[in-house]
Amino acid sequence: MPARVVRLDSQSDIGLFQGVPINYVFDTEFCEVDGYLYEYRLCKGNTRFLRCVLPSCNALAVQNKLDSNEYSTEMTVEKHHAHMRPSTSEKKRQMFYYVMKRKMQSDKTLNFRSVYDEVCTFDPDIKELVPLRNVINEICRHQLTYKIPQLNTFEQFYDYIEEDVLQKLHFTHTGKQFYHEKFVADDGSMAVMFDNSEVIEEVASSKLMYVDASLQDRYQRKVHLPYYPILFALVNKKTQEIYKKIFEYLCCVLAPKLQPDEIVTDYEANLYYALAETYLNSHIGGSVFYYTQNLYKRLCALNLSRDLETNSYFRNIYHMILMLPLLPVNTILDGLSNMEIQAKDLGVSDLTKPIFDHVHSEWIMKVTPVLFCVHRLENRINENVIAPFKKLRDFIMLSKGKMQKQQTNIITVVEKLIELENFLQVTYATPNKKSFARDLSSSQKKNVLKAWQYIESHPKININNFFSKVLGYIKCMENQLWIWGFYRYTGTLTDELINATNFSIMSNDVEVETHSVEVVDISETEYVKEEETIDVDEENGQVVMEAVIDENGSFVLQNKGNADHETQFENAFLRYVYKDTEK
Repeated sequence: MPARVVRLDSQSDIGLFQGVPINYVFDTEFCEVDGYLYEYRLCKGNTRFLRCVLPSCNALAVQNKLDSNEYSTEMTVEKHHAHMRPSTSEKKRQMFYYVMKRKMQSDKTLNFRSVYDEVCTFDPDIKELVPLRNVINEICRHQLTYKIPQLNTFEQFYDYIEEDVLQKLHFTHTGKQFYHEKFVADDGSMAVMFDNSEVIEEVASSKLMYVDASLQDRYQRKVHLPYYPILFALVNKKTQEIYKKIFEYLCCVLAPKLQPDEIVTDYEANLYYALAETYLNSHIGGSVFYYTQNLYKRLCALNLSRDLETNSYFRNIYHMILMLPLLPVNTILDGLSNMEIQAKDLGVSDLTKPIFDHVHSEWIMKVTPVLFCVHRLENRINENVIAPFKKLRDFIMLSKGKMQKQQTNIITVVEKLIELENFLQVTYATPNKKSFARDLSSSQKKNVLKAWQYIESHPKININNFFSKVLGYIKCMENQLWIWGFYRYTGTLTDELINATNFSIMSNDVEVETHSVEVVDISETEYVKEEETIDVDEENGQVVMEAVIDENGSFVLQNKGNADHETQFENAFLRYVYKDTEK
């Protein structure tokens, strides 16, 4: 027999009871416990909380979680009800009010008559219990009696996120829990995480994961698989400690089965290192888009954005610089020198010099061509998340209204994340709309692949010829900068890039002075695509490459007929491990 403690000052009891799930219209689920209706609230760890459906009642019950998808049928009522046990008719009214309240929260253009008719079709008794003429007054009367407090800081949001006043941020429009956890690191950095666990379970077998840390309306978003963002984290500081807590929670709690072979991310040091410490067996590499973003932010910090728009010679050289990661790894330094010569010939050296200096100091000397070269690495020239986040940006911009407020409060940002999640759910449920989230640069990406093939099939090709073949892709990357909100960026460039000295490649060491990193003698490195090795000059221990740039700015293929060897070399360079992070 269930334990029960009778409260003499109330009409309800506290103790252990059996819970009976009740499914209602619009896939809404309630739980009946001891004759009272409860709504499901947050699940924290192995405990799920339930509250009375009446906003004015503080009755609370808890339920234990048995596994990832199953809960115990027994409920422990911890706080009693302050009202009498409802009749069958009253329960129907309570469920109707609850459904309408949720509809009003999720749909600002709600058609009361349409929703009312759907509910009446599901439950005809509602017509008599709640006549249509009384719907609006009754719903308003049953609204929550408390208001959301004004949250001016991230810390306040962090403190309030699990409170009932922010309940509408806890679940998606379909009732799936969206908020999951919050963290605070030793350095004071904080994170609040949102995700759809069911979607994570569906994509857990994915072998490719995209991770991004970009600023949007002052808040951070993190971690997404191709075409479908699976996790969002709002953070107050971009530190390695808080990133690591986020990824550890994803890896160990939310998605232990998700072990991607490849992770495409930013070159931001804290993010990169946190990933490398968590996903030890994944190949990690940065994307062309982040390189483009970093250079444009630097250009804006130098007050050169207007010159970029008005000076065609400067713009042409700048676009060539953006092409660098697409070049074969051993041609990047010579290609950069060739671009500097062309800038001098065009008379724009004064404009391009600070950009070249930034590339030399940050990308050539610090990151090194080995780590930012993406030649023949197709996944790293994608920007697959652009479609979902363009939709998110549209939602946020619409919320600002005609006054065009400069900032959006954090409550609105989370509301729009929920709106985005609902949009993606509906979109992916419609087969003919699955093309929505395709990479918007896919057509231009094909031109990059053709340009790479062209290099391999021609003994000599001018660098400007290659540039003309990939220019459409470069412009596409720029267009995506506008979509992400970086046009004429007004902030400062504070990104700390990864340092190649913190990485080693797994095998015997061979020094490559131009890159200042440890390199392997890959004559004995196994390559997963084909069982062959690339040529090595045994006298000096250096890898024999296919392409260099001559004094005329042309690619010369030295090893024609072994086109796949370059691909093997660059993929072998991806087999690095995190060695000794300098925080």
